[in-house]
Amino acid sequence: KTLSDTYEKKVVATKIYLFWHLYNLRMKESDLVQAHLNEYESLSSQISAHGMTIEDQLRAMLLMSSLPS
Repeated sequence: KTLSDTYEKKVVATKIYLFWHLYNLRMKESDLVQAHLNEYESLSSQISAHGMTIEDQLRAMLLMSSLPS
């Protein structure tokens, strides 16, 4: 029970952090597109590795909103 209580909180906090980071990811005008896409995919993969799924439509909206106008 103690292990579960300790580590479940960390896992939930990690999931929140990863999704928050993906949601707030923004590419600067000076950034390379490939580097930005790599970071986006890395965060998406980490989220998936934690058992969360993001629908394709939401993934597309997050990616489009992360790009500069």
